[in-house]
Amino acid sequence: MNMSDTIKQVFSAIDALNQQDPNRIFYKGHDVSKEYLNSIYMTEQLHRYIPDPSVALQIACRAHHICRWQIDRNEYPSGKAGYYQWRKSLYRHHSQIARTILEQCRIDKPLSDQVCDMIAKKNRIEDLETQLLEDVICHVFLLHYAEAFSKKHQEEKVIDILEKTWEKLSNQGKAYVSHLAISEAVAALIAKSNLA
Repeated sequence: MNMSDTIKQVFSAIDALNQQDPNRIFYKGHDVSKEYLNSIYMTEQLHRYIPDPSVALQIACRAHHICRWQIDRNEYPSGKAGYYQWRKSLYRHHSQIARTILEQCRIDKPLSDQVCDMIAKKNRIEDLETQLLEDVICHVFLLHYAEAFSKKHQEEKVIDILEKTWEKLSNQGKAYVSHLAISEAVAALIAKSNLA
């Protein structure tokens, strides 16, 4: 089996799990699972951003939210500390499920370790591939989720989140934001922030 076929096999396993997400979204005339759609967004944006991404980065992008609905935010205390506990639990959860899939697909251990470390956000500052994953996550948020988020929260909070998103981007990721087809509403909020 060549690497292209291997990626397809891994993607198929990831997608099968994400399609079990009970949270549904009506998208282009179809009822789809929220996390499956997110994984599609991630893959599409990765290939727009990086012309020839590594196998590890392709898999990490596809799996970074795998089975996210299984760990609910309400299971953790309110406030910043509880939020970070939840996020860390999610990173471990996504990474563990991804590792199981990679083992089932007979992916060699070095590649599996690389993918799982990226999903777990290890060494984001030092590791270029992990930072590229973070860039794609931020781009997808700005493209597909920021406007809906802005309608549910006060402007001050939305601007704060946009500024925190900006801080997570690499210089390359920041430069690429100008190429994103961001909605007018989000662009207006960016203009009001310290990012303008």
